[in-house]
Amino acid sequence: MALPAFRRSLLHLTSSVLQTQYRTSYYILLPELGQKDTEKLQYSVNDSLPDFRNLSLESCASIVENSCIDYSVGVRNLHGSIKDKEIKDVFKEVFDTMEKLNISLESMWGVIKVLFLVDQNIIGPELFTSITKRVEECRRNKFDIPEIYNACKACDVSMLSEEQARVVRKFLSEGEMSGVELRLKNSPDLMNFNLQDSILYKERRLFTARLESARGIFQHTCTNRHSISEFPKEVLETMVEKSGNVEEGPWLVTLSPILRRYFLEYCSDRDIRWNFYQAEERAGSTWEEDVTLRNSQSAEEIRKAR
Repeated sequence: MALPAFRRSLLHLTSSVLQTQYRTSYYILLPELGQKDTEKLQYSVNDSLPDFRNLSLESCASIVENSCIDYSVGVRNLHGSIKDKEIKDVFKEVFDTMEKLNISLESMWGVIKVLFLVDQNIIGPELFTSITKRVEECRRNKFDIPEIYNACKACDVSMLSEEQARVVRKFLSEGEMSGVELRLKNSPDLMNFNLQDSILYKERRLFTARLESARGIFQHTCTNRHSISEFPKEVLETMVEKSGNVEEGPWLVTLSPILRRYFLEYCSDRDIRWNFYQAEERAGSTWEEDVTLRNSQSAEEIRKAR
């Protein structure tokens, strides 16, 4: 009895050892945007208005990312050109180049804001928020350069025009808040500054996430055409579901960015306006029934970190 069982187990072990092992690998192909379309839009933004009819969500996101990369590379190159160099005229040697970089990025950023206001089928609220954060982060990098900070400190503000003095004060203020002064002095407070900065970044993200979640809960279905008769058509289109009709409704009232901007201005029904106002004001506050959506603790942590 034991010998046949042992033979079967031995045969099974041998077959499992000799069995061929297959390792399957996969290639993931990601969609790419045409190089010509990207270059065409970037050129048109710098020289004239772009062709808005041929824009898509993917092309806008890609082009903004390319603009931010170009801006960051330009700032890095500027930093390399002035490093270990005495800056005699900060405006000619630094700010003129910085202004050229700003024009390209601000032009693209202006186009994105226009698209968000006129057609949210191309630029929706989520994409607009992510693009805004990306652009703001990109624009902050220019204040984190010690050489520019030192050049601004060495400027005699009394010899500058009012506009130039404001630019210098702006760079000094932003540089101090980003910790440039502490890094230059190699201050022992630098570690605490970095800790507080990381806490501030974390709590801001939590605050924004809770606020957006709380805003996403509010929904009110409006069936009275008279209440929204003054609304612009592009706003009404964002309030109608796919199966609905812009003229017949029903219309869904939410706390989306475009409605937060226009709803109180155009809605003629006082009760609906009051309901919308209360929902907007109480989002993320201690009035929230869901404790996880309350932002009071994050707000306190942000105050402490600042």
